[in-house]
Amino acid sequence: MSSPVTRTGADLCESDSSETEPVRELSLFLKELRATRIEMSNIRSSLIDLTGAVQKSNERMDSLEIRINDLEGKINNEDRADIRNLERQIDQLKLDLQEREQELLSNDVEIAGIPETPGESINHVVLSVAAKLGVQLEERNIVDAVRVGVPRASVEGEPGPRPRNVAVRVSRKSNRDALLKAARVRRGATTAGMGLIGDPRKFYVNERLTKLNRQLFGKARECAERLKWRFVWTREGKVYVRKDNSSTRHRLRSDSDLSGVFGDCFVGAKS
Repeated sequence: MSSPVTRTGADLCESDSSETEPVRELSLFLKELRATRIEMSNIRSSLIDLTGAVQKSNERMDSLEIRINDLEGKINNEDRADIRNLERQIDQLKLDLQEREQELLSNDVEIAGIPETPGESINHVVLSVAAKLGVQLEERNIVDAVRVGVPRASVEGEPGPRPRNVAVRVSRKSNRDALLKAARVRRGATTAGMGLIGDPRKFYVNERLTKLNRQLFGKARECAERLKWRFVWTREGKVYVRKDNSSTRHRLRSDSDLSGVFGDCFVGAKS
C-alpha cells in the first residue's frame, strides 16, 4: 500500500497563489468595466447636453434669420413705397411744368400748309391768312412770327418740299381766339386769292402746343383712327378725345392717360 502524500506549507502557498491570480485580474477588469461604463454614461450625458445646446442654437439662428428676413422685407417695402411716392411726385411736377409751359403759349397759334418762298415776309403771310379768314389783324398785333424747324427736303412725286409751319404770337389772347374760331368756321380754306405762288392749297390754323402735348395729340389721333373714335381735339392747350357724340369726354395729360383710355392700342402705337 502506498503511503499518503503529505503537503508541505510551500505547496499550499503555491496553490493559493495560482488560484487567486485570475480572481484578481477579473476584479480589476470589472473595475475597469465599471469605470468605462461611468465614463460612457458621462460622455452620453455630455452629448445629450451638447445636442440640446446645438438644437437651441439652431432654433435661435432660425429665429434670427426669420426676423432679419422680416426686417429686410419691411425695409424693401418701405423703400419701394418711398420710390413710388417719389415717382408720383416727379410725374406731378412734370405735369405742372408742362402746364406752365403750355400757358406761356396761350397767345400763340400755328399755321400749317402755307407755301414757303425765299425772302418772304412772315408778317405779311400772317396778315394774309387773317384776312382770308375774315379776322381784323394789324401788324402791330403780331409780337413774333417765324417758320419753325429746319427746312424740309423734297419728296419724290411732290412739287416741292413740304412747307414748315409758321408759329405766331399775337399781342392779345382775343386776337388768338378770333383766328382759331374763324379757322374752325372756315374749315377747308385755301390759299387761293392770297397772292402766294403755286396752286391753291389748304391751310390750317391751330393752337400752338408744347412738344410733349404735340406728341400726345399725335398719339391720340393715331389711336383714335385705329379704334374708330370720332373726336380728337385741343382747347386751351389741353388734349381731349371722345368716342362719339354720346360718350364721355376724356382729357389726356400723359402717356398713362392714353393707356387708360385706349389700352392695348396705345401699347401697339408705342412699339
